[in-house]
Amino acid sequence: MPSNQFFYPSSYAQTQGQATGTGSTSEAIDANANAMGMIPGGFGTGFKVGYTAGNILTGPFLSYRAAKQEKRSLQMQADIANLQSASYHTAADDAKRAGLNQAAAIGYQAGQAKSSAKVRQAASGVRVEGSGSSAEVLTSIDISKEMQINQVIANSVAQSWGYRRTAVDYSNKALSYECAANGISPWAAAITTLVGSLTSVASPSKE
Repeated sequence: MPSNQFFYPSSYAQTQGQATGTGSTSEAIDANANAMGMIPGGFGTGFKVGYTAGNILTGPFLSYRAAKQEKRSLQMQADIANLQSASYHTAADDAKRAGLNQAAAIGYQAGQAKSSAKVRQAASGVRVEGSGSSAEVLTSIDISKEMQINQVIANSVAQSWGYRRTAVDYSNKALSYECAANGISPWAAAITTLVGSLTSVASPSKE
């Protein structure tokens, strides 16, 4: 049986009971430290002074490190969101360019078909671009070309705008991450922790 339990049963029981509580690890450590500080004699006082001094020295550093890590994490998320936004902007440009290229290909194919139709009409003795069925054939080629080009352009514009909207969403996310990161000051967190520790030492809670 430990010596503290034999000589100081009340302090030891309080320490053991708080150590097995349901709080967090830091809360359990603080509870045990406070209980150890209640042990009569020089040991309790020395332990409490040493533990308090350790908190004053390490608390600001731990707060600074935690705030700095959180700030770095938010900045990384902002960078990732900006990269995703840029990739969607590129995809939007590619979709628009692909639509224009496809429209040009359709125009070229329609021109080839129209030239072939004229050659066949001339070979058949039909007046090229005249009236009647010969003119209707050429007109139908033009109408089909315009319909296909309009559909391709409409599809590419819709796809491009979809990518643009997604890019804007990621840009907004990046902006929110950057604002959150700018609002975090590791030094302010360290100073706040230091002031809190000094205040708790200057105004100790009554047991």
